[in-house]
Amino acid sequence: MVKPSSIKIVLLMRSFMGILSELDNLLEKIPLWKKLKSVPSEVEDLKRRVIELEKIINSKPGDKCPKCGDMTYRLDRTEPDPTFSDVGVNRNFYKCSSCGYATFNQQ
Repeated sequence: MVKPSSIKIVLLMRSFMGILSELDNLLEKIPLWKKLKSVPSEVEDLKRRVIELEKIINSKPGDKCPKCGDMTYRLDRTEPDPTFSDVGVNRNFYKCSSCGYATFNQQ
C-alpha cells in the first residue's frame, strides 16, 4: 500500500517540475537570458587566451620594443656617463634583439 505522504511528495515534485519547465520557457524568451547562457563558454575561451598570452610573455624576458613591438627589448649594458660620470651618473643601454633598435637613458 502506498502511503498518502508518498503521493503528496510525488504530486509536489511534478508540480515543481512543471513550474521549472514554465520558468525555463519564459526565460528563453528574454534576450538577455540567451546571452547569459553563453557566458560560461566565453569565460572558458578567455581563460584559455590569457594562459596562451602569459606563456608568450613569460617566455620572453624583455620589454616591448618601441620600434617593432616584440618583447625582446632589454638592458644590454651599463657604462659611466661620459659627461657626468664624476658625479656618479651611468648610462643604461637598451637593445632589441629582434630589430636592433637601441637607445640609452641616464641613471
